[in-house]
Amino acid sequence: MDIGDVARLAGVSRSTVSYALSGKRPISAKTRERILEVMRDAGYVPNASAQALRSGTTNTLAMVIPPADHNHLTAGQLLLIGAAVEAAADRDFDVLMSPGTHDRLGSVERLITARRIDGLLLTEAQVQDPRVKRTQRSGLPFVVIGRTTDRPTYDWVDVDWDGSVRACVRHLVEIGRRKLVLINRSAALVSAGYGAAVRSDRAFHEELAAHGLHGDGIACDDNGYASIACVREILDRVPDVDGIISINEMSLPGLVPALTDAGKRVPRDVSVCAVAAAPLAEGSPVPLTTVENPLAEMAERAVESLIARINGFSSAVHVLLAPQLVVRASSVP
Repeated sequence: MDIGDVARLAGVSRSTVSYALSGKRPISAKTRERILEVMRDAGYVPNASAQALRSGTTNTLAMVIPPADHNHLTAGQLLLIGAAVEAAADRDFDVLMSPGTHDRLGSVERLITARRIDGLLLTEAQVQDPRVKRTQRSGLPFVVIGRTTDRPTYDWVDVDWDGSVRACVRHLVEIGRRKLVLINRSAALVSAGYGAAVRSDRAFHEELAAHGLHGDGIACDDNGYASIACVREILDRVPDVDGIISINEMSLPGLVPALTDAGKRVPRDVSVCAVAAAPLAEGSPVPLTTVENPLAEMAERAVESLIARINGFSSAVHVLLAPQLVVRASSVP
C-alpha cells in the first residue's frame, strides 16, 4: 500500500493525504481523521526517510553525550538525557543518542552528513572542541550544553562553574576552613581541556588567593570506587585538610564513607561541598552542601533554543545559569 491507495480508500486526493501527514496546509479535522482511520485499518506507516526528503525536516534531534569514562554515563548525564528527551517530546521531536567522543569524530560526521536529523545538541564541551568546529562548518543548527572559549559566538547553555566553585570556597572559608582541596574530574578530562574542569580549577585557586589562602587540586577518576584512592591522595598531600570541594559526581557517593574509613568525621573534621544535582547530594550518608547543578533547566533551555533555531529564529542564545548554594549537614559550622 502507498499514499495513492490511502487516498483512494479515504476518497480524497493524494495531495490531501500528503498535507494530512506533513501539516503543511490545513485540512478539516473530519478529513484528517478519515485518512488516519484508513491508515490504521490498513496498517500503513509512512516512510520516514521519504517524508524527510519531501519536507526537508525529520522532527529528530541528535544528542551527542560521551560517557564520562568511555564506558559509563554518570547519574548527572542520565538526568540530562531524560530532561532533553522529555523537552523534545513536548515539542513533537524525537532524540537520537550518540557517544560522539572528542577523539573519534566519525559519529558526529555521520550525524551531520546523513540528513537524519534537524539539529544537534553537543555536550561535555572542551575548551578547544573539534566537534564544535566541525558542526559550525556544516551549517547544521546546533546548541552546546557547556561552552568552549569564554566568549563563544555559537548558541550555548551552561552552568556557571566559575561562580559555583567560588561560592563553595567562600562558604567553607566563612565557616572557618583553611586547608581546602578541589576534587576535579579525571586526569584525562583535565588534560584534554574539559571546560568545566578547567574553569573550576582556575576559579578555585583564584578565589582562595583572594582570601590569602592556597589549596590543592586533585584529579579523580570518574567511577564509584575512585573516592577511596582520591581520599588517600588528599591525606598524603594535605594531612590537615579541613575542607573539600568536589565537581566529580561519579566519585561523590563514596566520598563521605572513604573519609570516615580514613578517620575523618564529616563535618567536624572535614567539611564537604559539591557542585552536583540535588538527588546526588541528598543521597549521601551525610547530606551534602551543594551548588545545585540545574541539569533539567539546562536541557530544557537547550532543546527550546535548538528548535527555535531550526524554525528560523536568528537571535543568539547565550545562557549562563547562576549558582545557588544549598547548605546541608556536610558543612554545618
